[in-house]
Amino acid sequence: MFAVNNVNAKALLTQAMGTGGPLNGVKVALITAGPAVGPGSALADYTLATFTGSTPASVTWLGPDIAANGQGEIQAQVHFAATATPSPAEMVTGYILTDSGGTNLIGGELFTTPYNVANNGDLVTFTIRFDQARITGGQVVEVH
Repeated sequence: MFAVNNVNAKALLTQAMGTGGPLNGVKVALITAGPAVGPGSALADYTLATFTGSTPASVTWLGPDIAANGQGEIQAQVHFAATATPSPAEMVTGYILTDSGGTNLIGGELFTTPYNVANNGDLVTFTIRFDQARITGGQVVEVH
């Protein structure tokens, strides 16, 4: 397996989230239906959440840093809040990342436990982690 040392992993992550990089300007959108993201996934495979407060949001990456596992990492804290009572309630099953225009799927993840958004003020909060293992082909995105 190809590997990258920490100094270069941090440099690659900096480039990825910098101007012109594939993670620069990405948006995160909540989904209510769709499969786990894989090599053949397309944006049309997913149903976006529609509750008031679920509009796709720009991602602000933090880092790069060296994570507890010793690998270079960037992360983003994501918070969505229902600003009105959804009717009907929505079960948020995961999220996807798209380009800034929302037209190209970049990646995503299904939550281990879906969020039920049923009331004004309900929160969907999670952390996206993108680390060195991603560069070398690992699956490391986590949701908290």
